[in-house]
Amino acid sequence: MSNQKVYICCFFFFFFMTSLSSIQAQALEVLDKVKITDGTQGNGKVLTSDADGLASWSSPGLSIGDLQDGSRQHGLVANTVDQPDTYIWTVDTVKVGAFADGPHGGAFNQRMIFEKYPGNMAPAAWACSSININNTYYDWYLPSRYELYLMYQTIGPGAPAPNTNIGNFADARYWSSTEYQESGEKCCAHFIDFHTGTTNFFYDNNKDDTSYKVRAIRAF
Repeated sequence: MSNQKVYICCFFFFFFMTSLSSIQAQALEVLDKVKITDGTQGNGKVLTSDADGLASWSSPGLSIGDLQDGSRQHGLVANTVDQPDTYIWTVDTVKVGAFADGPHGGAFNQRMIFEKYPGNMAPAAWACSSININNTYYDWYLPSRYELYLMYQTIGPGAPAPNTNIGNFADARYWSSTEYQESGEKCCAHFIDFHTGTTNFFYDNNKDDTSYKVRAIRAF
């Protein structure tokens, strides 16, 4: 009788393990909404997992790379912090031809600036171009007026909730790399006032002696 019990127990254990393996091998399919609450959930958060497959809710990054077409294949990324100081645009007000004002326009403008004012003779652009993150991301530039305003609208004070100023911009004026097109040899440069929350653009006649903050951007 005892031998019979052993056989029965062994058979039951084998059947249980076989059934469990079959269940584990099946994919989970959900036909309706799923609610996952662990205390970290919140409005606008996304569910991410670690290398072991443990999931948790987290806030999306500060990338604005997919706001152009949603593909995440190319776009723009803003640095997560301002450069540590305020900077003049260039050492004088001579026009350099940095008139680009659109996506990736800042990269063109910065090349034009450095052709006329290499290195730290253009402090605002130099502060951006000198950024090197992990020896991988070192192609930063001073944003065009359009790119700077895009940051204001999407991750700055002008962004709708819950993304209002997730970029932690200061209540201050920020230089763009776009010059104001006017006749003559001298030229102004556009900036945007993040303090007032205005959607208007400004230009400054004194780009050689007026210091504003800068926030770098890069394309990918």
